[in-house]
Amino acid sequence: MFPPEEYYQVMHIKLFPKRLVHAENVGGAIEKLSNQRAWIGAYPLNGIEMESAMCRIVAMLPPK
Repeated sequence: MFPPEEYYQVMHIKLFPKRLVHAENVGGAIEKLSNQRAWIGAYPLNGIEMESAMCRIVAMLPPK
């Protein structure tokens, strides 16, 4: 059964200290990006000393 105890919230423990973040529960028209490259922008709510926040995530396709 995943995750073993030593990997509980491995994304948070190992990646956040290296300033790498992840997005969960991204929805919307995400299927329109299938097999394409895009610039991704994440715009979190403002706050002080927050560990997490809701974000508006947008994808910008390069000009053709």
